[in-house]
Amino acid sequence: MYTTKKTLKSGETRYLFRERYVDKKTGRWQSVSITKTKNTTRARREAQQELDELIRQQEAKVDYDKLTLTELVELYYKDQQSTTKKSTHRRNYYSLLNTVKIIGGDVLCNSVTANLIKSKLQATGDGACTLNERILRLKAMLRWAYRNDIIADISYINKLERYKDMNYRVKIQDKFLEAEELVKVVDAMEVRKWKLMTRFMALSGLRVGEVIALQDSDVDLEQSILNVTKTYDTNNRIVTSAKTGDSMREVYIQKELALVCREIRTYMKEQRFKNRYAGQGLFFESEEGGYVQYPAFNKYLKETSIKVLGKKVTTHELRHTHCSLMIEAGVSIDAVSKRLGHNDSRITKNIYMHVTNKLKEQYNRQFDEVCIMS
Repeated sequence: MYTTKKTLKSGETRYLFRERYVDKKTGRWQSVSITKTKNTTRARREAQQELDELIRQQEAKVDYDKLTLTELVELYYKDQQSTTKKSTHRRNYYSLLNTVKIIGGDVLCNSVTANLIKSKLQATGDGACTLNERILRLKAMLRWAYRNDIIADISYINKLERYKDMNYRVKIQDKFLEAEELVKVVDAMEVRKWKLMTRFMALSGLRVGEVIALQDSDVDLEQSILNVTKTYDTNNRIVTSAKTGDSMREVYIQKELALVCREIRTYMKEQRFKNRYAGQGLFFESEEGGYVQYPAFNKYLKETSIKVLGKKVTTHELRHTHCSLMIEAGVSIDAVSKRLGHNDSRITKNIYMHVTNKLKEQYNRQFDEVCIMS
Protein backbone atom coordinates (compact mmCIF):
# COMPACT_ATOMS: atom_id res chain seq x y z
CA MET A 1 0.00 0.00 0.00
CA TYR A 2 1.24 3.49 -0.80
CA THR A 3 -0.12 6.92 0.05
CA THR A 4 -0.47 10.14 -1.96
CA LYS A 5 -1.15 13.51 -0.38
CA LYS A 6 -3.68 15.79 -2.07
CA THR A 7 -4.61 19.39 -1.38
CA LEU A 8 -8.13 20.39 -2.39
CA LYS A 9 -9.15 23.81 -3.79
CA SER A 10 -10.66 24.58 -0.39
CA GLY A 11 -7.25 24.13 1.17
CA GLU A 12 -8.18 20.88 2.93
CA THR A 13 -5.79 17.94 2.86
CA ARG A 14 -6.76 14.41 1.77
CA TYR A 15 -4.73 11.21 1.65
CA LEU A 16 -5.22 8.69 -1.17
CA PHE A 17 -4.39 5.11 -0.13
CA ARG A 18 -3.84 2.73 -3.04
CA GLU A 19 -3.09 -0.99 -3.25
CA ARG A 20 -2.09 -2.98 -6.32
CA TYR A 21 -2.85 -6.67 -6.92
CA VAL A 22 -2.73 -9.24 -9.69
CA ASP A 23 -6.15 -10.18 -11.13
CA LYS A 24 -6.27 -13.98 -10.86
CA LYS A 25 -8.56 -14.26 -13.90
CA THR A 26 -6.55 -12.11 -16.32
CA GLY A 27 -3.09 -12.16 -14.75
CA ARG A 28 -2.94 -8.38 -15.08
CA TRP A 29 -2.13 -5.80 -12.44
CA GLN A 30 -5.09 -3.89 -11.03
CA SER A 31 -5.48 -1.35 -8.25
CA VAL A 32 -8.02 -0.17 -5.71
CA SER A 33 -7.99 3.06 -3.70
CA ILE A 34 -9.77 4.94 -0.91
CA THR A 35 -9.47 8.47 0.51
CA LYS A 36 -8.94 9.42 4.15
CA THR A 37 -8.63 12.77 5.97
CA LYS A 38 -5.72 11.58 8.11
CA ASN A 39 -2.49 9.66 7.65
CA THR A 40 -2.07 8.34 11.18
CA THR A 41 -1.10 4.80 12.16
CA ARG A 42 -4.75 4.02 12.88
CA ALA A 43 -5.89 5.52 9.57
CA ARG A 44 -3.32 3.46 7.64
CA ARG A 45 -4.40 0.27 9.44
CA GLU A 46 -8.08 0.95 8.65
CA ALA A 47 -7.17 1.84 5.05
CA GLN A 48 -5.33 -1.47 4.61
CA GLN A 49 -8.32 -3.44 5.91
CA GLU A 50 -10.71 -1.58 3.61
CA LEU A 51 -8.44 -2.05 0.60
CA ASP A 52 -8.12 -5.78 1.32
CA GLU A 53 -11.91 -6.00 1.42
CA LEU A 54 -12.21 -4.12 -1.89
CA ILE A 55 -9.75 -6.55 -3.50
CA ARG A 56 -11.73 -9.50 -2.16
CA GLN A 57 -14.94 -8.07 -3.60
CA GLN A 58 -13.32 -7.45 -6.97
CA GLU A 59 -11.99 -11.00 -7.14
CA ALA A 60 -15.41 -12.37 -6.18
CA LYS A 61 -17.14 -10.53 -9.02
CA VAL A 62 -18.30 -12.73 -11.85
CA ASP A 63 -17.80 -11.66 -15.46
CA TYR A 64 -21.20 -12.67 -16.79
CA ASP A 65 -20.08 -12.22 -20.39
CA LYS A 66 -17.61 -15.06 -19.86
CA LEU A 67 -19.80 -17.19 -17.58
CA THR A 68 -19.98 -20.87 -18.58
CA LEU A 69 -22.93 -23.22 -18.07
CA THR A 70 -21.08 -25.14 -15.36
CA GLU A 71 -20.38 -21.90 -13.48
CA LEU A 72 -24.04 -20.94 -13.83
CA VAL A 73 -25.10 -24.23 -12.22
CA GLU A 74 -22.89 -23.42 -9.21
CA LEU A 75 -24.39 -19.93 -8.86
CA TYR A 76 -27.94 -21.23 -9.27
CA TYR A 77 -27.74 -23.96 -6.67
CA LYS A 78 -25.84 -21.81 -4.20
CA ASP A 79 -28.88 -19.53 -4.35
CA GLN A 80 -31.38 -22.41 -4.16
CA GLN A 81 -29.64 -24.13 -1.25
CA SER A 82 -31.41 -22.09 1.41
CA THR A 83 -34.90 -22.74 0.02
CA THR A 84 -34.59 -26.41 -0.98
CA LYS A 85 -34.46 -29.54 1.15
CA LYS A 86 -30.97 -31.02 1.32
CA SER A 87 -31.97 -34.27 -0.38
CA THR A 88 -33.85 -32.47 -3.17
CA HIS A 89 -31.02 -29.96 -3.61
CA ARG A 90 -28.44 -32.73 -3.97
CA ARG A 91 -30.53 -34.67 -6.49
CA ASN A 92 -31.37 -31.61 -8.61
CA TYR A 93 -27.80 -30.34 -8.52
CA TYR A 94 -26.24 -33.51 -9.94
CA SER A 95 -29.08 -33.96 -12.44
CA LEU A 96 -28.60 -30.45 -13.84
CA LEU A 97 -24.81 -30.76 -13.76
CA ASN A 98 -25.10 -33.89 -15.90
CA THR A 99 -27.41 -32.12 -18.36
CA VAL A 100 -25.00 -29.20 -18.68
CA LYS A 101 -22.12 -31.64 -19.24
CA ILE A 102 -24.04 -33.13 -22.18
CA ILE A 103 -24.62 -29.69 -23.74
CA GLY A 104 -21.07 -28.55 -22.97
CA GLY A 105 -20.01 -27.36 -19.54
CA ASP A 106 -17.55 -24.84 -20.93
CA VAL A 107 -20.08 -23.30 -23.34
CA LEU A 108 -20.66 -19.60 -22.58
CA CYS A 109 -24.17 -18.89 -21.31
CA ASN A 110 -24.64 -16.03 -23.78
CA SER A 111 -23.88 -18.31 -26.73
CA VAL A 112 -26.42 -21.04 -25.91
CA THR A 113 -29.15 -21.63 -28.51
CA ALA A 114 -32.23 -23.83 -28.74
CA ASN A 115 -30.64 -25.80 -31.58
CA LEU A 116 -27.52 -26.49 -29.49
CA ILE A 117 -29.59 -27.81 -26.59
CA LYS A 118 -31.87 -29.97 -28.74
CA SER A 119 -29.08 -31.45 -30.87
CA LYS A 120 -26.92 -32.35 -27.86
CA LEU A 121 -29.76 -33.86 -25.83
CA GLN A 122 -31.17 -35.85 -28.74
CA ALA A 123 -27.72 -37.26 -29.49
CA THR A 124 -27.81 -39.09 -26.14
CA GLY A 125 -30.54 -41.40 -27.40
CA ASP A 126 -32.44 -41.03 -24.13
CA GLY A 127 -36.21 -41.42 -24.02
CA ALA A 128 -38.70 -38.57 -24.16
CA CYS A 129 -39.39 -38.70 -20.42
CA THR A 130 -35.69 -38.22 -19.55
CA LEU A 131 -35.24 -35.47 -22.16
CA ASN A 132 -38.31 -33.59 -20.91
CA GLU A 133 -37.04 -33.77 -17.32
CA ARG A 134 -33.67 -32.34 -18.36
CA ILE A 135 -35.26 -29.51 -20.34
CA LEU A 136 -37.55 -28.70 -17.40
CA ARG A 137 -34.63 -28.27 -14.97
CA LEU A 138 -32.56 -26.38 -17.55
CA LYS A 139 -35.39 -23.91 -18.20
CA ALA A 140 -35.81 -23.28 -14.47
CA MET A 141 -32.12 -22.37 -14.15
CA LEU A 142 -32.15 -20.11 -17.22
CA ARG A 143 -35.26 -18.27 -16.00
CA TRP A 144 -33.54 -17.69 -12.65
CA ALA A 145 -30.47 -16.33 -14.44
CA TYR A 146 -32.67 -13.96 -16.46
CA ARG A 147 -34.49 -12.70 -13.35
CA ASN A 148 -31.15 -12.00 -11.68
CA ASP A 149 -29.69 -10.08 -14.67
CA ILE A 150 -27.09 -12.77 -15.34
CA ILE A 151 -28.32 -13.57 -18.86
CA ALA A 152 -29.87 -10.81 -20.96
CA ASP A 153 -31.91 -12.94 -23.38
CA ILE A 154 -33.47 -16.38 -22.91
CA SER A 155 -36.26 -16.07 -25.48
CA TYR A 156 -34.89 -19.18 -27.22
CA ILE A 157 -36.21 -21.43 -24.45
CA ASN A 158 -39.71 -20.98 -25.92
CA LYS A 159 -38.50 -23.10 -28.83
CA LEU A 160 -37.76 -26.02 -26.49
CA GLU A 161 -40.99 -28.02 -26.63
CA ARG A 162 -41.82 -31.21 -24.78
CA TYR A 163 -41.04 -34.45 -26.58
CA LYS A 164 -43.98 -36.77 -27.20
CA ASP A 165 -43.52 -40.16 -25.59
CA MET A 166 -44.72 -42.72 -28.11
CA ASN A 167 -44.28 -45.61 -25.66
CA TYR A 168 -46.15 -43.92 -22.80
CA ARG A 169 -48.91 -46.53 -22.45
CA VAL A 170 -46.33 -49.27 -22.07
CA LYS A 171 -44.38 -47.25 -19.51
CA ILE A 172 -47.47 -46.57 -17.38
CA GLN A 173 -48.17 -50.29 -17.24
CA ASP A 174 -44.60 -50.92 -16.11
CA LYS A 175 -44.97 -48.52 -13.18
CA PHE A 176 -47.16 -50.84 -11.09
CA LEU A 177 -48.07 -54.49 -10.51
CA GLU A 178 -51.34 -56.24 -11.00
CA ALA A 179 -52.77 -57.88 -7.86
CA GLU A 180 -51.71 -61.37 -8.91
CA GLU A 181 -48.18 -60.15 -9.68
CA LEU A 182 -47.88 -58.56 -6.26
CA VAL A 183 -48.98 -61.81 -4.58
CA LYS A 184 -46.38 -63.78 -6.57
CA VAL A 185 -43.57 -61.45 -5.50
CA VAL A 186 -44.59 -61.47 -1.84
CA ASP A 187 -45.01 -65.27 -1.75
CA ALA A 188 -41.53 -65.72 -3.23
CA MET A 189 -39.86 -63.63 -0.52
CA GLU A 190 -37.96 -65.71 2.02
CA VAL A 191 -36.59 -62.84 4.16
CA ARG A 192 -39.39 -62.14 6.62
CA LYS A 193 -38.42 -58.49 7.29
CA TRP A 194 -38.50 -57.56 3.59
CA LYS A 195 -41.67 -59.55 3.06
CA LEU A 196 -43.44 -57.59 5.81
CA MET A 197 -42.10 -54.29 4.50
CA THR A 198 -43.29 -55.07 0.96
CA ARG A 199 -46.78 -55.91 2.19
CA PHE A 200 -46.87 -52.79 4.36
CA MET A 201 -45.86 -50.50 1.48
CA ALA A 202 -48.26 -52.07 -1.00
CA LEU A 203 -51.16 -51.75 1.47
CA SER A 204 -50.37 -48.25 2.78
CA GLY A 205 -49.00 -46.42 -0.27
CA LEU A 206 -46.26 -44.75 1.82
CA ARG A 207 -42.95 -43.72 0.29
CA VAL A 208 -40.02 -45.86 1.39
CA GLY A 209 -38.45 -42.89 3.25
CA GLU A 210 -41.73 -42.35 5.12
CA VAL A 211 -41.82 -46.02 6.14
CA ILE A 212 -38.22 -46.00 7.40
CA ALA A 213 -38.83 -42.81 9.44
CA LEU A 214 -42.04 -44.08 11.09
CA GLN A 215 -41.95 -44.21 14.86
CA ASP A 216 -43.90 -46.98 16.53
CA SER A 217 -46.01 -44.24 18.16
CA ASP A 218 -47.00 -43.04 14.67
CA VAL A 219 -48.92 -46.27 14.14
CA ASP A 220 -52.18 -45.90 16.08
CA LEU A 221 -54.14 -49.12 15.72
CA GLU A 222 -56.84 -47.99 18.15
CA GLN A 223 -57.70 -44.99 15.98
CA SER A 224 -56.72 -46.85 12.77
CA ILE A 225 -54.36 -44.05 11.72
CA LEU A 226 -50.80 -43.80 10.40
CA ASN A 227 -49.37 -40.37 11.24
CA VAL A 228 -46.99 -39.44 8.42
CA THR A 229 -44.97 -36.34 9.38
CA LYS A 230 -41.37 -37.04 8.30
CA THR A 231 -39.16 -38.94 5.89
CA TYR A 232 -35.74 -40.57 5.96
CA ASP A 233 -33.21 -39.07 3.56
CA THR A 234 -31.34 -42.18 2.39
CA ASN A 235 -28.56 -40.16 0.69
CA ASN A 236 -27.65 -38.03 3.70
CA ARG A 237 -28.89 -40.56 6.29
CA ILE A 238 -30.98 -38.10 8.25
CA VAL A 239 -34.66 -37.71 9.11
CA THR A 240 -36.23 -34.59 7.64
CA SER A 241 -39.69 -33.08 7.45
CA ALA A 242 -42.24 -34.56 5.05
CA LYS A 243 -41.57 -34.05 1.33
CA THR A 244 -44.30 -31.40 0.92
CA GLY A 245 -47.12 -29.88 2.94
CA ASP A 246 -49.53 -32.41 1.43
CA SER A 247 -47.17 -35.23 2.44
CA MET A 248 -47.94 -34.55 6.12
CA ARG A 249 -51.10 -36.59 6.47
CA GLU A 250 -53.10 -39.22 8.30
CA VAL A 251 -53.41 -42.52 6.44
CA TYR A 252 -56.33 -44.74 7.35
CA ILE A 253 -55.34 -48.26 8.45
CA GLN A 254 -57.75 -50.66 6.74
CA LYS A 255 -58.28 -54.16 8.19
CA GLU A 256 -55.75 -55.85 5.89
CA LEU A 257 -53.10 -53.26 6.74
CA ALA A 258 -53.86 -53.55 10.47
CA LEU A 259 -53.05 -57.27 10.36
CA VAL A 260 -49.66 -56.51 8.78
CA CYS A 261 -48.95 -53.81 11.38
CA ARG A 262 -49.53 -56.31 14.17
CA GLU A 263 -47.26 -58.85 12.46
CA ILE A 264 -44.53 -56.21 12.16
CA ARG A 265 -44.74 -55.34 15.86
CA THR A 266 -44.52 -59.02 16.79
CA TYR A 267 -41.53 -59.48 14.49
CA MET A 268 -39.77 -56.40 15.90
CA LYS A 269 -40.24 -57.65 19.49
CA GLU A 270 -38.73 -60.99 18.50
CA GLN A 271 -35.74 -59.27 16.86
CA ARG A 272 -35.07 -57.03 19.86
CA PHE A 273 -35.12 -60.03 22.17
CA LYS A 274 -33.01 -62.16 19.83
CA ASN A 275 -30.36 -59.48 19.12
CA ARG A 276 -30.56 -57.89 22.59
CA TYR A 277 -31.05 -54.24 21.73
CA ALA A 278 -33.50 -51.68 23.08
CA GLY A 279 -34.15 -49.91 19.78
CA GLN A 280 -34.98 -46.29 18.97
CA GLY A 281 -38.75 -46.59 19.03
CA LEU A 282 -38.93 -47.08 15.26
CA PHE A 283 -41.76 -49.05 13.68
CA PHE A 284 -39.26 -50.81 11.40
CA GLU A 285 -35.70 -51.34 12.65
CA SER A 286 -32.53 -53.00 11.45
CA GLU A 287 -30.97 -55.94 13.27
CA GLU A 288 -28.84 -53.44 15.20
CA GLY A 289 -31.80 -51.31 16.24
CA GLY A 290 -31.21 -48.47 13.77
CA TYR A 291 -32.81 -47.32 10.56
CA VAL A 292 -33.57 -49.97 7.93
CA GLN A 293 -31.06 -50.08 5.07
CA TYR A 294 -32.99 -48.97 1.98
CA PRO A 295 -30.40 -50.22 -0.59
CA ALA A 296 -30.59 -53.75 0.85
CA PHE A 297 -34.40 -53.77 0.65
CA ASN A 298 -34.50 -52.33 -2.86
CA LYS A 299 -31.90 -54.86 -4.05
CA TYR A 300 -33.85 -57.77 -2.58
CA LEU A 301 -37.12 -56.53 -4.11
CA LYS A 302 -35.52 -56.15 -7.56
CA GLU A 303 -33.87 -59.59 -7.45
CA THR A 304 -37.06 -61.30 -6.30
CA SER A 305 -39.28 -59.60 -8.91
CA ILE A 306 -36.86 -60.43 -11.74
CA LYS A 307 -36.79 -64.05 -10.61
CA VAL A 308 -40.59 -64.34 -10.34
CA LEU A 309 -41.94 -61.91 -12.94
CA GLY A 310 -39.01 -61.48 -15.28
CA LYS A 311 -38.97 -57.72 -14.68
CA LYS A 312 -37.45 -55.34 -12.17
CA VAL A 313 -39.71 -53.78 -9.53
CA THR A 314 -38.59 -50.85 -7.36
CA THR A 315 -39.87 -49.69 -3.98
CA HIS A 316 -41.60 -46.67 -5.56
CA GLU A 317 -43.55 -48.99 -7.86
CA LEU A 318 -45.11 -50.54 -4.75
CA ARG A 319 -46.61 -47.09 -4.12
CA HIS A 320 -47.94 -46.96 -7.68
CA THR A 321 -49.28 -50.49 -7.21
CA HIS A 322 -51.21 -49.33 -4.16
CA CYS A 323 -52.65 -46.47 -6.18
CA SER A 324 -53.71 -48.79 -9.01
CA LEU A 325 -55.32 -51.41 -6.77
CA MET A 326 -57.24 -48.79 -4.75
CA ILE A 327 -58.63 -47.16 -7.89
CA GLU A 328 -59.50 -50.57 -9.36
CA ALA A 329 -61.35 -51.39 -6.13
CA GLY A 330 -63.54 -48.31 -6.66
CA VAL A 331 -61.86 -45.73 -4.40
CA SER A 332 -62.08 -42.23 -5.93
CA ILE A 333 -58.99 -40.65 -7.45
CA ASP A 334 -59.25 -37.70 -5.03
CA ALA A 335 -59.29 -40.02 -2.01
CA VAL A 336 -56.31 -42.00 -3.36
CA SER A 337 -54.33 -38.81 -4.08
CA LYS A 338 -54.88 -37.52 -0.53
CA ARG A 339 -53.90 -40.89 0.90
CA LEU A 340 -50.66 -40.79 -1.12
CA GLY A 341 -49.96 -37.20 -0.07
CA HIS A 342 -50.36 -35.79 -3.59
CA ASN A 343 -52.00 -32.47 -4.34
CA ASP A 344 -52.04 -32.99 -8.09
CA SER A 345 -50.28 -36.10 -9.35
CA ARG A 346 -49.88 -36.73 -13.08
CA ILE A 347 -48.86 -40.33 -12.36
CA THR A 348 -52.00 -40.91 -10.25
CA LYS A 349 -54.23 -39.56 -13.01
CA ASN A 350 -52.50 -41.58 -15.70
CA ILE A 351 -52.78 -44.76 -13.65
CA TYR A 352 -56.46 -43.92 -13.18
CA MET A 353 -56.89 -43.62 -16.95
CA HIS A 354 -55.11 -46.93 -17.50
CA VAL A 355 -57.23 -48.74 -14.90
CA THR A 356 -60.40 -47.23 -16.38
CA ASN A 357 -59.47 -48.44 -19.86
CA LYS A 358 -58.62 -51.89 -18.49
CA LEU A 359 -62.03 -52.13 -16.80
CA LYS A 360 -63.71 -51.06 -20.05
CA GLU A 361 -61.97 -53.91 -21.84
CA GLN A 362 -63.18 -56.34 -19.17
CA TYR A 363 -66.75 -55.09 -19.50
CA ASN A 364 -66.57 -55.36 -23.29
CA ARG A 365 -65.44 -59.00 -23.02
CA GLN A 366 -68.42 -59.66 -20.75
CA PHE A 367 -70.76 -58.15 -23.34
CA ASP A 368 -69.21 -60.39 -26.01
CA GLU A 369 -70.06 -63.47 -23.95
CA VAL A 370 -73.76 -62.54 -23.64
CA CYS A 371 -76.13 -64.14 -26.15
CA ILE A 372 -79.67 -62.78 -26.10
CA MET A 373 -81.35 -63.84 -29.37
CA SER A 374 -79.38 -66.88 -30.42
